[in-house]
Amino acid sequence: VPVVKPNNEIRICADYSRTVNQYCDVPQYPLPRLEDVLSSLRGGRHFSTLDIFNAFLHVPTTPETSEILTINTPKGLYRPKRMIFGISAAPATWQKYIHNLLVDIPGLCVVHDDIILTATTFEEHLRRLTMLFKRLKDNNLHVNYNKCKFLQDTVIYLGYKLDANGIHKTTSKIEAVYKFPEPKDVKQTRTFLGMVSFYSRFFPQLATMSYPLHQLTHKGVPFTWSKECAAAFSKIKQEITSDRILAHYDPTKPLYLSVDAS
Repeated sequence: VPVVKPNNEIRICADYSRTVNQYCDVPQYPLPRLEDVLSSLRGGRHFSTLDIFNAFLHVPTTPETSEILTINTPKGLYRPKRMIFGISAAPATWQKYIHNLLVDIPGLCVVHDDIILTATTFEEHLRRLTMLFKRLKDNNLHVNYNKCKFLQDTVIYLGYKLDANGIHKTTSKIEAVYKFPEPKDVKQTRTFLGMVSFYSRFFPQLATMSYPLHQLTHKGVPFTWSKECAAAFSKIKQEITSDRILAHYDPTKPLYLSVDAS
């Protein structure tokens, strides 16, 4: 299946949904939580982000696996020698590989093919970049230079804006929520709630605030846009534009814990 990328390049993604993926034992490997990202980047003043070029294709396959992954094309049979896009086990396999490869580099976090690196000083940042480049070179991993940014005060990573103060919401996502029209049905309501939930960590009372809207999405409940729904919808939009951030942990300042009990 040809997939057009944002830069108009073509990515070939094989359709294994009715063949290999039905019998594939998908490994379970967790992605870093936002809290882990925050911890890794604590104290950083400058940030560098890198993109691994065609990440999956850096992983070689065995001859037996290549035979199983053979696909039929108008130009004949194609037997990939690398981990091709479309394999259900590919994302977890790659995440485990790249995480284990780079986990010992301080101030670094990697999610799929996106790497972010920081340090408390300019000199330390350069040392860590050198360590990262050597590790990538030694393992024959290539980066997409056009997607890399180095020694930035602010970067966008995984849908968040990061700087020395902490993690912020991005302008594009804020505008998308703020400009979202009043829902007319359950599908639109779920879409809105999904957009808002991406930034749920910024809203301690989001569950309570969005309760009237969630009620509309329950099976068997007629869709009736009440005053309570309109008020909740408006309140959420106001909250999304707040300047609230997720600050890096500072051991010199008071720490307050808010926990749930059951």
